Amino acid sequence: MARSTKGAQTNELSPSASDIARRAFELYCARGYGDGQDIQDWLQAERELREATAALEVRLRLVPKPRRKPTRTAIGKSEAASV
Repeated sequence: MARSTKGAQTNELSPSASDIARRAFELYCARGYGDGQDIQDWLQAERELREATAALEVRLRLVPKPRRKPTRTAIGKSEAASV
């Protein structure tokens, strides 16, 4: 759904244009295929996807990173280096 982008004013993850177009088309279909609201559909789709991406970024930041336990070889090497 989201892809990485670079830039100071964009989120680390942001929806692609094809994701936005797909969601805008879904909104158009849900409205009964009425013409004349393509810009509103696009803006609503963009807003929904950006909000979903922001919520995902928050959840990802809240997940603690797993701690790596030292392996036996790492312990053996550090013990050997201190002797």
